[in-house]
Amino acid sequence: MGSNRNDTEELDNNIPHGATSEVAAFDFSEFVPYLMNKATLAILPLFTPTLKSHDVTLAGWRILATLHKSHALRVRELLHLTALEPPTLSRTLADLEQRKLIVRMPSEEDARGILVEATPEGIALAEASIPDAIALQKTALRDFSADETDFLIRLLKRIRQNVAPDAERR
Repeated sequence: MGSNRNDTEELDNNIPHGATSEVAAFDFSEFVPYLMNKATLAILPLFTPTLKSHDVTLAGWRILATLHKSHALRVRELLHLTALEPPTLSRTLADLEQRKLIVRMPSEEDARGILVEATPEGIALAEASIPDAIALQKTALRDFSADETDFLIRLLKRIRQNVAPDAERR
């Protein structure tokens, strides 16, 4: 007698008490944040030898890679561009400054503002390590077309915008 039910009705009949069909159909292995995290966890160990060979942390590398072709940036801009937490950024800037890889200076435009700039040594470290980052990205995306790579980048940026719309202004 139940052979005429559609797929939704069948799914609804198999749902645990109190759950929706969406909850019942949830597959953690296809949960986008989980997949993004797994991809990151697979990629980062491949970059660790580069970080070690240049005696820099991932946070330090992100800062130097961001600054390598910029003039001085405000700390707030670095927070946004590197996606580091404020305490991590502060600690890492102190380390990079002590190692003479960056300099901090007062902003001429804003008496309370601090600008951060890579030193020639900091730029050299970034430029020496960026080829490894490029090679790693090429490996990770080796079977992607240029259009797929561009599309992936746009999608990842949209995800961030969807969940943190004010992030672009920070």
